[in-house]
Amino acid sequence: MDKLKTLFLAVSLSLFFIGYGQSSKKEYPEGKAFAKIYTDFYAGLDNGEYVTAFEVKRAYLGYQSQLSEHFFAKVNLDIGSPNDQSQYALLRRYAYFKNAYAEYHNDRLTVQFGIIPIYHFKIQEKTWDHRYIYKSINDKHGLGYTADLGASIKYNISESVSADFSLTNGEGYTSLQSDDQYKVGAGITGIFNNGLLFRFYGDLSSDNVYQTTLSAFFAYRYKKKGVVGVEYNSKINDDFNTTHFRTAISGYGAWDFNQQWQIFGRYDYISGNIPEDGLIPYSLSDDGSAIIAGVQYRPINQLAISLNYQDWYPMASNAGNEHYLYLNMEIKL
Repeated sequence: MDKLKTLFLAVSLSLFFIGYGQSSKKEYPEGKAFAKIYTDFYAGLDNGEYVTAFEVKRAYLGYQSQLSEHFFAKVNLDIGSPNDQSQYALLRRYAYFKNAYAEYHNDRLTVQFGIIPIYHFKIQEKTWDHRYIYKSINDKHGLGYTADLGASIKYNISESVSADFSLTNGEGYTSLQSDDQYKVGAGITGIFNNGLLFRFYGDLSSDNVYQTTLSAFFAYRYKKKGVVGVEYNSKINDDFNTTHFRTAISGYGAWDFNQQWQIFGRYDYISGNIPEDGLIPYSLSDDGSAIIAGVQYRPINQLAISLNYQDWYPMASNAGNEHYLYLNMEIKL
């Protein structure tokens, strides 16, 4: 009888540990669906005329999956208007593949292929952290694209510093033409435990002449309570014209009173040069400065609500100023 009890106990323990080992082993693929919605209400003055409206500016729908220990895939639909600058374009909705890529990650190396997110924008947008209210200055004014068709490689040189290289179509995720023109980009990023961040980036594309974008970014995070950041961007031979040079400067900051309440502010300035054979900046109609400032309330992690002020002061003297009061909302599902 004692032998039977001992045998029964041994078998029971063996089955328990076998079952425990199987249940603790990670199973692949492991995926989830996601969605994000940007909506707002605004009222203000546009060139002296009072305007007001409700909007749903953007919706993201997608699915991501960890295929194995080292392979990951993501598809993300961007449902919005092709040109956010036009109020009439907001009446039309188009769905684009903003992301559709496969990723390989192993230790210090990350490789992405497909319609990939451009890493250069990722760190800046994450520091600004209010994309649902206002785009980054490069994205807002067409100095670059947040996603594009191509491939990228990122290598972590150390725990704090990484380098990246990309080869892309160069025309953004809404324009995926097949041609022999490409954009080559490279950057170096530092994210340190003391709160300091930096990013240096440059890219090169050609179409009879070379077009170059250069960017420098610095930021500081204070104990997860506050953040300040500043970036300088320049586009040389803009529009593949050797007489065009554009500069964009953006500074922003935020302070968290607690997990729910935050105040933030931002200032943008963008301008183009005056060509030798011209009298005014070549990009005068698009040049100017902007101020965004407000308060954010986050009752739960999936919902952010912001009451904020936005203005635009164009450089052209014959263009009117814009002043708006916005109520923005970001919903994550």
